[in-house]
Parts: sequence; C-alpha cells; structure tokens
Amino acid sequence: MVSDKNEYSGWAGVKKLAKELDYSWFDVCEIIWKTKYHKQPSLKELLLFSVIRKNLIQIEKNKQVVDLSGNPVARKEGEEDIHYAIRTDLDYFKQYYDIKKKWSKDPNFYKSLRQKYKLLYKRFAKEINSNAVIIG
Repeated sequence: MVSDKNEYSGWAGVKKLAKELDYSWFDVCEIIWKTKYHKQPSLKELLLFSVIRKNLIQIEKNKQVVDLSGNPVARKEGEEDIHYAIRTDLDYFKQYYDIKKKWSKDPNFYKSLRQKYKLLYKRFAKEINSNAVIIG
C-alpha cells in the first residue's frame, strides 16, 4: 500500500499515489477542490452569519432592530444596512468570530465580517435564511 511520504512528492508522486489508490484524475481534482477551495462552513459560522441575516431582514421590513438579548438598537445617521446589522450584535460577533490573520495589523472588524458574510451568503443562502428565521 502507501509507504514513504518522500516517494510521492511533486505531481509525478500525486499521479503515482492516485494510481496506487485506484483514483482517477477526476477524483483527485475533486478532492483538491473540496478540501482547498470549496470548504463547507461550520455550523458555528452558519449560525453567526444567520444573526446578520436576521438583522437585515428586520431592516428590510422596517421593523425595530433588536439584538439577541431583545434590546432595541438605534441606527446612526447615514449608516449602511450591513454595518447596522453587524453593530447591532457586535459583542456577540467579537466573542465568536476570529478576525482574519491578514487584518492583524489593521483590524477592520466590520470589513472582515461583511466580506465573509457576502461570500457565504452567495453559496449558502438557503441555510443562512432558514437559521435566521429560527433566530428571529
């Protein structure tokens, strides 16, 4: 079966290992894609971004936006919807969201959350919306 790690270095090693394990190139590409580029979000991430979605739904319906504790949060003048939705439960996000390492020198917490939310919402809108309904 599989022996020495150094025996499978480089693309030639990948080809050799795939052949030994009876994988096609399609199987190898699918494994690389799923592990590197198409990672599934954790339940924690889905729930976290469902809170933002819950707040955005309240904003879209022109309802009073409340945080997870039920306290109303006033909107600042000129504030964008997404920024307001994040600020509403900011303490919750700071407790459970790990900011990207590349932001460590200039941590823009709102930008980091906004980018991650938009990325995940494009791919997992159904899951985020269903959890937002449960939370709201």
